[in-house]
Amino acid sequence: AGEGPCLDAMLAGGYQHDPDIAHHSSWPKLGALTLERTPVRGMIGYRLFVDGRTAGALNLFSDVPGGLTAEDADLGAMVAAFASVALVSAAHDQRAQSLRDGLESNREIGKAVGLLMAAHDVDDEQAFEMLRHLSSTMNIKLAVVAQQLVEQRRQDTSTD
Repeated sequence: AGEGPCLDAMLAGGYQHDPDIAHHSSWPKLGALTLERTPVRGMIGYRLFVDGRTAGALNLFSDVPGGLTAEDADLGAMVAAFASVALVSAAHDQRAQSLRDGLESNREIGKAVGLLMAAHDVDDEQAFEMLRHLSSTMNIKLAVVAQQLVEQRRQDTSTD
């Protein structure tokens, strides 16, 4: 419908509350569609934040006219705050994992560069360029090529 409590909450802030969409709805298009297709009569939308930016909305619905009171709206605000905290935590966990993955990739690339330097008597820039060229030619990520090279060397030394 292009309107509703979630959109208004994300754009205007605060929470957006319509206790009975059947009477003087703040969102007439959404109200009409919702009444036609669902038993919903009341709506509240809350903006969710992650790191100071809008990340989405939490929506609450009631199938009873007036079922979402001002007290319910206050409780919903607490739930929205907890949801934002959970989203922040998940985002930080994801960033930390990305950093760990990046460090691991860099270590593997460093090992592969060292192996190429020793095997081909080249400097680190030449070895890295060899690795980068192989990655590009094979259309495989640099870290994956490096990992495969290091693993191949492990296998070669374990069979010697």
